[in-house]
Amino acid sequence: AEALAAAQALGRAAGRFHFVPIPDLGLREYWPRAMARLRAVALASGALAWLVPARENGHPDHDAANDVARQACRRWARGATVWEYPLYARHRGQTRYAWFPPGSGVIRLALNRAEHAAKVQALTAYRSQRATLAPFLPVPSVEQFRPLRRRPPRRDAVWTAWGWELPPATRTCGPP
Repeated sequence: AEALAAAQALGRAAGRFHFVPIPDLGLREYWPRAMARLRAVALASGALAWLVPARENGHPDHDAANDVARQACRRWARGATVWEYPLYARHRGQTRYAWFPPGSGVIRLALNRAEHAAKVQALTAYRSQRATLAPFLPVPSVEQFRPLRRRPPRRDAVWTAWGWELPPATRTCGPP
């Protein structure tokens, strides 16, 4: 429901979204289900471009989504272009918004007032994530994208700093 409210805030039709019933912090445990659903949706829609969170050792599900896209491209979606966007990461002992360094195909888009307001409204639609999102306010008015990196960076994991207890499978890169 929160994702659909966020999509509506961004002016996107609910019918364009596809959901897989996977619990928060559980994407790695449901890797085969996620891969099968992504393949079915990608093949049915003919999608040639995907947008996924960057693998930053931020939220385990964000990293896993990046890994799912990476594996999909290796296995069966070789013609797709995959773009990644930063969210948050650990830097010098602090959790903060992540920013891509210049170069490597990075595209930066400045949001106008209406776009920025829609982004804020979309983020506030995630009421269950209010405490997690609070440290990241105010919301930046710039979006960044780059082609999917071949290798994810090695950093301290945000979830370790936050004291999250995760299943062992979520502490490794790649499918369980």
